[in-house]
Amino acid sequence: DEFWQAYRAVWPSESVLQQILPVHWPESRFQEFPKMPRLQAQVASRRQLLSEVAEKKNLDIERLTFAFDLVSTRAVGASIDACALIPGVDLANHSPKANTDLSVAGTPGLRSGRATVLGHGKIWEHGSAGLVAARDLAAGE
Repeated sequence: DEFWQAYRAVWPSESVLQQILPVHWPESRFQEFPKMPRLQAQVASRRQLLSEVAEKKNLDIERLTFAFDLVSTRAVGASIDACALIPGVDLANHSPKANTDLSVAGTPGLRSGRATVLGHGKIWEHGSAGLVAARDLAAGE
């Protein structure tokens, strides 16, 4: 839908993900990684899982694998068993040039208590995380 179009536009293409993620590699490519003997078995297991889910849920395997690729490369872990795509965090995390400071519960990058004043500004909410611009932003940025 149109609301998400700008966010989706910054996602990597399926072809890029297919080049970099082992779940898409041909068997011969695994020979390039002799110090990672379990990699091929892990990939086979993941392919099997994706295939079973696609069949059970009547999903297109290519679309499911693309969704899996996006979550694998862009999601933020909420716990060992959960993760989520959070557009603002995702965009900040995948910027080619750092332009913000991250504060989690008050100290940049550390969990330590309530959110407080940072080097570049203030976090507006206590007990949360925030991104603080490292420079002035123009309208629309």
